[in-house]
Amino acid sequence: MTRASDLAKLLGAGATILDGTTISTADNTTQLTLTSTDADSSVGPVLDLVRDSASPADGDGIGQIKFIADNDAGEATTYSSAFTTLRDASNGAEDGQTINYVMTGGALVDHLRMGRSAANGQSEVIINEGSADIDFRVESNGEAYALFVDGGNNSVCVGKSSDVLTEAGSAFSNLQSGGHHYFAICNTDGAAANSTMYINRQSADGTLIEFRKGNTAVGVIGSAGTGSEIFFSGSSNQSGTCGLYMANSARVVPMKAAVVADDVVDLGHPSYRFDDVFATNTSISTSDKNEKQDIEELTDAEKRVAVVAKGLMRKFRWKSKVAEKGDKARTHFGIIAQDLQDAFTAESLDASKYAMFCSDTWWEKEISVDAVKAVDEVKDEEGNVTTEAVEAKDAYTYMDTKDEATTGYTERTRLGVRYGELLAFIISAI
Repeated sequence: MTRASDLAKLLGAGATILDGTTISTADNTTQLTLTSTDADSSVGPVLDLVRDSASPADGDGIGQIKFIADNDAGEATTYSSAFTTLRDASNGAEDGQTINYVMTGGALVDHLRMGRSAANGQSEVIINEGSADIDFRVESNGEAYALFVDGGNNSVCVGKSSDVLTEAGSAFSNLQSGGHHYFAICNTDGAAANSTMYINRQSADGTLIEFRKGNTAVGVIGSAGTGSEIFFSGSSNQSGTCGLYMANSARVVPMKAAVVADDVVDLGHPSYRFDDVFATNTSISTSDKNEKQDIEELTDAEKRVAVVAKGLMRKFRWKSKVAEKGDKARTHFGIIAQDLQDAFTAESLDASKYAMFCSDTWWEKEISVDAVKAVDEVKDEEGNVTTEAVEAKDAYTYMDTKDEATTGYTERTRLGVRYGELLAFIISAI
């Protein structure tokens, strides 16, 4: 300040300067110091930026603080600024918002917003409102990347600096463009006893994880038996779903609709069969008299079928195993289901009424899925995604099956026998 009148105003109590004032020094000493000598507990000193408008309105700029320096071309450049806006001027419902800009790559970028984004809007704290390639990192006492948001890769990481699956770190959530969202955890600890994830119910047993599709529950994993047992099941909302209950009595128990169930769940399907079952003992079939009715001796016609069946035993090799193993495919022994059916028919008996004979029908169709070409993500100059990334996928086919006749699907029938009952049937005629 060079004018004596300005100096006199500043030296006086409660001085007011009505025009712009610049304080300038030629060194690094402080240009402005506010000092309060008050000895009470109230706040001091105080700096007020006042927008004393006669007609305040929503959207008015209230004040701005800029940090300005010359770039290497000698141009005055704002490297950072804080800007506050009046969002709602209504008496008793006033709202404001402060935006912090930082020069990034030659442009002021919106790094942080606090307050309401519009009158009567939601008050919030927003980081990177402009969707720029800006990272957000929280450091703890012993972890440099306790929480890390990778702005360029659209990922949220915990305990690691990137979304690489094999990178040392506890967990990360990747929210990729192109609709491929996933959550992954990587544990690089060499100790087998150290778990990768903990999911805990503190008191009552019940669902630990619920799986959904289209926001509809399709399956659950939960705890039961006072926490010592676990189950995997389809949703209780669907009557036909099944699952397994891992009992602490060293048993695996079937479930239906998320409830343990008796005599209602099958293992395998006529079109999706298991191959080998390795067991110490054979299966136990219920044979309790109290659960049976219509107990009778075999008729003469049935005995004649049993005698014929005894002579129908053949040796054979499975076509699928010959295709897989060639001459190394092994020989099996058993009966041909069609021959057994013919033996019943010859005695005017219906083989389908006997549980030893099985006939299952379904409808199937081969579905072809085209290959998907990879597409790179494209952003405009402001960092907005204009083309979403697409992950490449190879073409493939799969067999879709239906339990009822369906247009475009081919009917298939597969015959089988229950050898336990068949052999008992044959023995009755010996």
